[in-house]
Amino acid sequence: MISKKLSAISFQLSARGAPRPAAFWPFGFSAFAWLPGCLVVFCLSAARADEITTRTEHYRKIKIVNYADGRIRFRQPAGDLVEVSILEVRALLVDTVGNVSDLNQAELYVDKGEPSQAVLRYERALRSTQEFWQDLARVRLLQACDRAGYLDKAVAAWLAVLRREPALAAELLPSAIPPTRTPAINRALSDLEVALAKTTDETGRRLIEFLRFSIHRRLGDALADEWVEQVALAPLTGPIATGAAYAIKTEALRRLFQMQRIRQVLTGVDAALEDCPEVSMPDLLLLKGEVLFATARERADYLRSGWAFLRVPIHFPKDPRAARGLLGAARVHEKIGAPEPAVKLLRECLALESADVETRKAATEALRRLTERPGS
Repeated sequence: MISKKLSAISFQLSARGAPRPAAFWPFGFSAFAWLPGCLVVFCLSAARADEITTRTEHYRKIKIVNYADGRIRFRQPAGDLVEVSILEVRALLVDTVGNVSDLNQAELYVDKGEPSQAVLRYERALRSTQEFWQDLARVRLLQACDRAGYLDKAVAAWLAVLRREPALAAELLPSAIPPTRTPAINRALSDLEVALAKTTDETGRRLIEFLRFSIHRRLGDALADEWVEQVALAPLTGPIATGAAYAIKTEALRRLFQMQRIRQVLTGVDAALEDCPEVSMPDLLLLKGEVLFATARERADYLRSGWAFLRVPIHFPKDPRAARGLLGAARVHEKIGAPEPAVKLLRECLALESADVETRKAATEALRRLTERPGS
């Protein structure tokens, strides 16, 4: 449990109501579900210790000793030293020694599903904390800004993280990008251009260029097409080969496909498949299948397309994108005049609970088309 000193925070928040389970966190339950309904009672009965809730564990009565390189290090009651990735942390509460009350309050607002309120407290925490607490608060600020849709603040926080922890910045590329220009977007783009002009290391420049492309692409700006080849074909290896970075790279490759630059797309996809993390492979395989299908001329070409599609459900059967792979493979079999395997694949697709609405609709229509009888 956490320190009695958290009672000050609790009194402030109790006026608004105790934290409740919120959709802000995944998995359908609150990171602070273990908190009693009355935070004041909870804090008055607490011991002096820190607490961390990850996606799979809840660590009580611990002592956080450091944060560096994207990992929180803490000592458990038995004395053993443990570390967890900040990316796995869903919530933390800290003994208030060291001016971390703003950080604690921010975490409680996060749990209530109020990231905009959390942003204000994380910003205060940056001014009131010292040493590694500032770096930790900065990362949590970035996450809260992105969830709140504050692109300008998210980019500013991301650039600060990039300077200190480029590998972590590659994991936390801001993704909540509005589809239309706003003053906040203009500020974010201006900050990126200034940072790009000042950044000399290749890793930092590449990540800034990726984020700049992503924002312009979301806005539909012609500028994105000027950089699309650079982003699509730039190598991503080592610590910056993250799912977030490869999502942007895949979007650039898809844009090249729309521009009919087929050879570059296939070269880029094959190179990406060698270096990308597993989470990125389904999207790249689906894109490869689409490109091969669209450019096929002979039966063997279509079969190559079908194999790319089928690798998704074969290698990633529990991934939601497996349904799209089955649908793509069914389209291939229908095209080459093999309706029976196409029907089987479509039924397997529809049997997957993870199939999204669009995929399910397309599979249903294809199945109806293939199974209807003349005169029926």
